[in-house]
Amino acid sequence: MDVAAARRVLVVRADNIGDVVTTTPALRALRAAAPDARVELLASPAGAAVAAMIPELDGVVAVSASWQQLPGAGDDPAAERELLERLTARRYDLLLVFTSFSQSPWPVAHLGLLAGIGTRVVHSREFGGAVATHWVTPPPDTTHQVDRALHLLAAIGVPHRGRETSLRVPADAARAATELAAERTSGARFAVLAPGASCAARRYPAERFAAAAAQLARAGLPVLVAGSAAEAPLVERVVATAAHPGVTPVPPVPLPVFTALLAGASVAVTNNSGGMHLADAVRTPVAVTHAGTERPTDLRPRSTRAALLGRDVACAPCRQLQCPFDHECLDVPAGDVAAVALGLVSRHPSPGPRSPPRGGPMAPRSVDHPCAPLIDLSTAAPVPAALAGRITERAPRVVVVGDALLDGWLCGPARRLGRDGPVPVVELAETLVAAGGAGNAAANLAALGARVDLVAVLGDDADAAPLRGLLHEAGVRTAHCVTEEGRATAVKRRLVSGGQPLARYDAGPQHPPRPETADALVAALEAALGPGAGPVAAGPVDAVLVADYGLGAVGAEVRDAVRRLRTRIPLLVVDTRAGDGWAAVHPDVVTPNAAEAATLVGGEEPVGAGRRLAWVLNRRADLVAAAGGGDGRRHARRGRRRPRSTWTAPSGCRPTRRHPRSAPPPRAPARSPGVRRGRHLHRGTDGRARRGTGAEQALVLAQCAATWWWGRTAPRSARPAP
Repeated sequence: MDVAAARRVLVVRADNIGDVVTTTPALRALRAAAPDARVELLASPAGAAVAAMIPELDGVVAVSASWQQLPGAGDDPAAERELLERLTARRYDLLLVFTSFSQSPWPVAHLGLLAGIGTRVVHSREFGGAVATHWVTPPPDTTHQVDRALHLLAAIGVPHRGRETSLRVPADAARAATELAAERTSGARFAVLAPGASCAARRYPAERFAAAAAQLARAGLPVLVAGSAAEAPLVERVVATAAHPGVTPVPPVPLPVFTALLAGASVAVTNNSGGMHLADAVRTPVAVTHAGTERPTDLRPRSTRAALLGRDVACAPCRQLQCPFDHECLDVPAGDVAAVALGLVSRHPSPGPRSPPRGGPMAPRSVDHPCAPLIDLSTAAPVPAALAGRITERAPRVVVVGDALLDGWLCGPARRLGRDGPVPVVELAETLVAAGGAGNAAANLAALGARVDLVAVLGDDADAAPLRGLLHEAGVRTAHCVTEEGRATAVKRRLVSGGQPLARYDAGPQHPPRPETADALVAALEAALGPGAGPVAAGPVDAVLVADYGLGAVGAEVRDAVRRLRTRIPLLVVDTRAGDGWAAVHPDVVTPNAAEAATLVGGEEPVGAGRRLAWVLNRRADLVAAAGGGDGRRHARRGRRRPRSTWTAPSGCRPTRRHPRSAPPPRAPARSPGVRRGRHLHRGTDGRARRGTGAEQALVLAQCAATWWWGRTAPRSARPAP
């Protein structure tokens, strides 16, 4: 299809503000492919207000479409005939219909047919006859809306020009926003809080927004509360409840002025609404109270640093306009919202006379215990919000070295048995993928606020590209990953029906890489631990996590390199199936399971959760010594006054409980309560978020490191009990 030959193009996205913002990468690609065409947007009245900030558009058609569930939409035949006449008079020759996975393109496509638009391109799995000239099978439902729109263009030969959303704020709007901020704040730093949303189901309680705003103001960050004219009572309610002079309202302003206000802010605090997408498009860090109406992966910010706060609930995603329950998905403490927002400010200071982030890199402090402490993960709580906020503020640099793989889940209902054998026939409805192994551990740490470099061997097959993409989306740097030609990417796929795993099949190598690849991996590790020279390194390392899943990437060469570079590693965490091989390296934290612990000390694995825990406690000194901690006494080596080994209770020590198959185990994800960064930290065999091996690594490392930082900076009365 020759898109460049089009002269008048109509792009349809008749949704709200955020949906139009996510279409900007597609509009950018379309403009590059058809530079001489007149491109117009059909949008809702709210979405049409964004058009003034999209330079790729030449015009806008604002309509309350009958096929959308938006305010003002109705079933007036006269309005439909008027819209048809307007489209016919404009003589479009190309119609592009952008939809979400749950929307049908056929009503507007049929309207385009009646208006005489010759080429009509839609996404649909349903049969539509000749209503569309180009009927494209859509990507999976979990695809981000930006990528979904670009997928439609790619099907007709239009390549993307970047996946970041973008808006251009008019100069007069920028001046008006500057004057507004200057009238209400005394310095260059301020936060913008937007408590509104297009539907009630997405709104975080006003009282909690007020409490978060007051905490931000008390921390020295003025807060401007803003909204549309319809949201003015909500804005006043938040300001009145906050009752702090640093929390002030902003009168209703045009959308470009509001966007400019966001662009000048140090951080934005919003619901998962238009404000979130506007902040993303102008690159302002944003803390989002994310309701369970949609999946976080559908519309999460990807152009700026963002933190999504919410709770996993059984009814999500509900797609409801009104919550039929008690907003359990938004049961997030206001303190968490304020802590995360302050952390984003510290990591991303805006231009101007702002103070840099407090504190320095992570450093060990002396521990007065005669033997290394033992952490029992069966009772370990998620990372406290205060410590998670401190991790975000400090942004430690962590190098993860190990076996990266691709995790996958093939999900669907099973209603019958196969004729060729007594096996369930699964009707695939959804495919989920996530970075696994060392990649999962790296993504967990990035979600907690660390700056993460992954050192791993990747294949050059078709599974390597999605694995790299997932790592990139999680905020993990992959510049130190080594690609081995001809090597397959390790993949673990599960077949799941009704929350019950039916089968798992693995693919990929379980052998060491070639000698030249091993040498390249060692060189990559040395570069990652470098002092910060070059375009890739990001400063001295604060911790190293070894994630050895037995796939061959972590061999003797890597172990020898870690031993040689040990003095440059303040904190070394080792999770490996061969713990005895790491004793000479003297790791600080080791995370074996019960069987691996028994192998270390030369015994049989005890049976039963209670017996396992008692066995670990009784063999504590032997375990520490076998892991490289000597006889368990405090070591003073090279002037370092701290234990050389910290043992983590094997994961097999957790008490087991029986749960109905219809409900997932009520285990909290390993993360700060309510915090999620666009994706789940870890998925179990059924794809649900839960604490797994990789999440345990992030939990232990975060607790150890954050406790050190807390002890160095917090008042003694505020320090957590050991």
